[in-house]
Amino acid sequence: VIEGEQDYSDLYPGMEDIFYNGFQEGAKTGNQDIDSYLNFEHSQLTIITGAPGSGKSTLGNYMYVELARNHGWKFAMFSPEFGNVQYHIRQLVRQYTGKCMPSDVRVIEEKHGVRVSDSQIMSLEEYQEAYNFCSKHFFLFDLKKADKEKIHNSFSQAVKRHGVNAVVVDPFNK
Repeated sequence: VIEGEQDYSDLYPGMEDIFYNGFQEGAKTGNQDIDSYLNFEHSQLTIITGAPGSGKSTLGNYMYVELARNHGWKFAMFSPEFGNVQYHIRQLVRQYTGKCMPSDVRVIEEKHGVRVSDSQIMSLEEYQEAYNFCSKHFFLFDLKKADKEKIHNSFSQAVKRHGVNAVVVDPFNK
């Protein structure tokens, strides 16, 4: 027997189930444009690549929030990309509500030259709901001098303590 080689007789019961029932689809975000190309399963590795500043972290946060909202997923996250966990929480809260915080309005209006309508600004109640949601689904780690062992150990503990289903490492791009 060659190491790693699969014996067809051992695989047959599972293949017969696939014959009748097909593959179980993974979790979807609820966005047809994304879901037509991608779904998520436990033990799956998903890598988002692109040039610095191209929106990789924003796309990731969108998908994580939707997986948490639609399927109850919980995430352990190490993201030096955001600089500090408060900034990352802010991004997740904004993604959850689809609105900006009152403190964002002046910057958005000056930088982009557009007027932000009242309906685009989250209320305190919306903020509190989003913050509470995030506190139950996103476990953020601020690890100084992190190495892969430290990150792995922290994530392993988060899986045991919080029932985390997915982990995210969003490295800092210089």
